[in-house]
Amino acid sequence: MELILATNNQGKVKEVKEKLVGWKVYSLKDKQIEIEIEEDGLTFEENALKKARTIANLTGMLTMADDSGLEVEYLNNAPGIYSARYGGEGLDDVQRYEKLLDEMKHADNRNARFVSVIALCYPEGRDVTLRGECPGIITDAPMGEGGFGYDPIFLYAPLNKTFGQISLEEKNKISHRARALEKLQRFLNNQPCQIENDLLCAQIVDRGAEIRHLTQKNSGNELLNTDLESWNYTAPILFPILARPFDGKGYCYKGTHYDMHPHGFARESTFLLKHAGENTATFILSETEDTLKQYPFRFYLEVTYTLNGAHLHTEYRVKNTDDKPLFFNIGAHDAYRIRKDYENYTIEYEKEEDLKQNRLLIQKESNPASEYVFPDKAKLLPLFYKENRAVSYFSENLRSSWAQLLYKNKPVVRASLDKDNTDTSGFRNQ
Repeated sequence: MELILATNNQGKVKEVKEKLVGWKVYSLKDKQIEIEIEEDGLTFEENALKKARTIANLTGMLTMADDSGLEVEYLNNAPGIYSARYGGEGLDDVQRYEKLLDEMKHADNRNARFVSVIALCYPEGRDVTLRGECPGIITDAPMGEGGFGYDPIFLYAPLNKTFGQISLEEKNKISHRARALEKLQRFLNNQPCQIENDLLCAQIVDRGAEIRHLTQKNSGNELLNTDLESWNYTAPILFPILARPFDGKGYCYKGTHYDMHPHGFARESTFLLKHAGENTATFILSETEDTLKQYPFRFYLEVTYTLNGAHLHTEYRVKNTDDKPLFFNIGAHDAYRIRKDYENYTIEYEKEEDLKQNRLLIQKESNPASEYVFPDKAKLLPLFYKENRAVSYFSENLRSSWAQLLYKNKPVVRASLDKDNTDTSGFRNQ
């Protein structure tokens, strides 16, 4: 296993080699490559990708490149991609951070972060970006003689020291570059993608771009049902069809019958990681020979997970890459852990719904909860559960723009509904 690191910086080469045990890592000098690549991108990602793609096309080998810098909130994230030449080409490190300090002498917000983005480019065309960030505070004056660049004015709060006051060994454990390299290590070792913030940590696998773990960091509580013996999934993506195909086994399109499993093929497909940041990750899927046999459409599906405080947000983007209309459904089938005092759970809709007129279908299995009489109209509905009994709620054409699961009247999970409210939403306790 080999890759080229698009640099002649032997310190970077050594650091990557230490992270990627079993990989042969080459520098540009090792391959006798002499080339100047202009970093004219508008983001760290664009600059890193340009360098990596240039060398990958030149050599036909897997190539890695990086770009990094300092972002200061008060300066609208400047100096950013211009960190190494902030204030002009003629300034040295001290003059640059002195210029930055002068611009911040009246700042009430001194929050900042170091950013490092690694780009991996495969010769066949696949690109992956991995972003690491390290939050900090800009000091009033430099402290420490170590490091380089802006290190003496960047205070790392957990240690209460600037990067200029800690050893290189300490810095290499906590820095933005170390975090990006950790993501690189996980990716090349085929480990689940991991994103996190102060409250949550999520692990996502390539198969189905499925979240396998969603953990509260303070308590260690797992929020998903990870018992794969009771169900083969934790949070599958349903695409390009929800529930069962129209005739129970498949569907017809322009006179041809196509077989398709319930909930489509996305949950069994291998997605490709496109980008992994500190608290966000994007996976992509497009048609293959196998999908075209059951779904004769070309498409591009992008799924982005983002952790924001105590919330996980999922965004789907579907692009029609075919020359004909694209017919599809897309949805989620997340299985969250709940407590066993089921009587304390309710389902709440944003607005009172006419259960009969708006086709709220209450599917009773094994005649559960016969003591409860379902109303014609409701905003709150019970989540009934008894041994071997369940109630499913599926609804169409709702007035509400969201529905959520409550525990003792406090929200646990919320689902946003399409603006036109024509798609089907459902809650089920299994």
